[in-house]
Amino acid sequence: MSRGLTIALGALGVVGCLAMLICFEPLRRSTADASDGAVSVWIYTPHVAPGDTLTLGVRVAGGDAIGIEDVTVTADGKTLRVRGDGATWGSMIVTNHHGAEDSLDVEVEVPRDATPGDTLRLAVEVAYVEAASSGSSFHNARGRGAVQLAVSVRSPTMRAVRRLLSGGRALATLGALCLLVWYAGPWLGWLNRQDGGGGEALGVLFIALLVLNGFVGYAVFILPLVAATAWTGSWLFVVAGIVWFAAPIWVAIKHRRRGGVRGVKGDLADFQLRPVVGRTLGTPYRTDAAAAHEVLAGAPRVDTTTHPIAVVEAALREVGLRATARGKLITIVDDRGRVATLRVRRPARVAIAGMTLRSRDNLVSIDVARALVPLYGPLRLSGPLLGLLIDGTRSRDEVIAEADAQFHKALGVLQQGLERTGAIMSQVQDSLRRRR
Repeated sequence: MSRGLTIALGALGVVGCLAMLICFEPLRRSTADASDGAVSVWIYTPHVAPGDTLTLGVRVAGGDAIGIEDVTVTADGKTLRVRGDGATWGSMIVTNHHGAEDSLDVEVEVPRDATPGDTLRLAVEVAYVEAASSGSSFHNARGRGAVQLAVSVRSPTMRAVRRLLSGGRALATLGALCLLVWYAGPWLGWLNRQDGGGGEALGVLFIALLVLNGFVGYAVFILPLVAATAWTGSWLFVVAGIVWFAAPIWVAIKHRRRGGVRGVKGDLADFQLRPVVGRTLGTPYRTDAAAAHEVLAGAPRVDTTTHPIAVVEAALREVGLRATARGKLITIVDDRGRVATLRVRRPARVAIAGMTLRSRDNLVSIDVARALVPLYGPLRLSGPLLGLLIDGTRSRDEVIAEADAQFHKALGVLQQGLERTGAIMSQVQDSLRRRR
């Protein structure tokens, strides 16, 4: 990956993380049906008929600690009061960087004599207590918030239709996310195959997208699914959240397995082989050094060399790999059972440009590249967190040592990037809390 692209992705990831940190609470409040100050109210079951139960989700947020004392709901001349836990922190509070919040679900019965088509108007008043720190101590302050809600009463048939549409919209959104992951797979695979690492930039960008995906999932999948099922238990929120995150991962795994070989289980990563022009050769790795050097020295240094697939298969076998060619695919297994596949475009004239190397292990990919050097000259092997020059000047152990060093360096840089991003996010959030 080029330095410019790495910097751009890293900067985009950091900006995305900071933006989500600053905007997450306002975005979350934006999904509420009504808000007033620290109070937000969601209508979890908006599709109701006469005699149904309407469930409201009441949430308060702010301060170093906060608790709901009571919620009063007035609807159709009737008043319902539900008590909360209030201040549960005693004489000591523990602050955190995520902000304090408290929530309470309130169930309101729709009048049985209500007429479908009527609008049920609700007045919700919330009393809460908030702890705010002042130097080394804190003080409790009480607050109130009031919102007005309107819910349409529907007939049992229209209630069912509305819930069905809500569920269909949630599933359609999940399907759209999976399709996005499916079609974005080749682009992400291209990024992985670029030289020069860049894993730290992708990691930071991934965290930003993960946070954004969580908010989007809550707004367009979890809440519509709750409205469709009328199940408001916390277990549904948890299960729906797991499905929202797990489904795209499953699709990504299936996408990477597409085009695999029958009988080969597990995920295979993409690697890229490219010829190197004008590379000075050193001592080859083959047993017959003189013969290998002659082959390497005479190999063209441009991407026009072609060989029949049988010659490629024989070259792989010569270095101890079990290679089996069938059609356009060569299945490769090393002495420890590590698997790779090599797909070509034209079996009669196999060129480096037409090869697709896939493997679940760097070692077997290195062995494949080393086997192809006598046929095609020096090669550049690129893969996830990998970028190696294979030209026969170094032993297999030396190449593997370089691959290990690249991997650990990329992980170290990624860890440092994530730690710095976390520190910056904490500082920004502390600054925002102090301003409030």
